Amino acid sequence: FWPLFKKMVTFVTISFVAFGLVGYAAYGDRSSTTVLNNLPAGDTLVTVVRTGYAAALMLGIPLGFLPATRITELWLFGVSRRKGEVKHSKNAFRLFEVCILGAIAVYGGEYFQQFVAFTGALCGVPMAFIYPARS
Repeated sequence: FWPLFKKMVTFVTISFVAFGLVGYAAYGDRSSTTVLNNLPAGDTLVTVVRTGYAAALMLGIPLGFLPATRITELWLFGVSRRKGEVKHSKNAFRLFEVCILGAIAVYGGEYFQQFVAFTGALCGVPMAFIYPARS
């Protein structure tokens, strides 16, 4: 397994780097950080792709939100022995978290690129997509 895994990770990494270098060599500074902004405006297919991407992001939010909220619920409420004991409190807490995250998104949106750069520098987030955890 590991020899094939190493070859595939190497291939994917080289592909990402090569694609990025060729794209930058072809378009230079005219290339936008967000790939979807590089597509031509007004085209129906581009609108469909952007709408599909937005839908995928919205539908993927629970995948990132649920594990984090479960951890904070465990810190806040502890382990519940009876089913439904703190159900309403947990739901209210989840609503509170979504509202707080929404407010951060609305008011902190102009600083999002700096936030992503800071988080990536400290946490190595891009590495998590290239090198999955070993088990």
